Amino acid sequence: RAPALAALREAGRQGAPEALARAALDLAALRWTRDPPRGLPALAARLESRELAAALAALDARLYGRDAPTGAASGLEAMAPAELAERLGAALASDETGRDGHARDGVHGSAEPSGAGASGLPPL
Repeated sequence: RAPALAALREAGRQGAPEALARAALDLAALRWTRDPPRGLPALAARLESRELAAALAALDARLYGRDAPTGAASGLEAMAPAELAERLGAALASDETGRDGHARDGVHGSAEPSGAGASGLPPL
């Protein structure tokens, strides 16, 4: 995890939006190994901090040339890329469950079901 965190911090220092987004998603994939977020909006939805979520929404809008969602427009402007990288790194290193109930290992909720899955098939 240390190399991914270092890449996130370096992208923040450089202020490179594409590198910052890629590094954030790479680090998130290490936290939620079974169900990694596939984009910045999915990552933002898992964070407790609404300020970080707004900054990620604004970053996503900037990368894809869209208007930022209401409340996110000033998120990236209010938070310098280096600060976003530091705070996001700390949030992803936390053991807390995110707003949507995704636990650290990517399992929804606090416990992983044992035995047969929802499909009735045994786990892989």
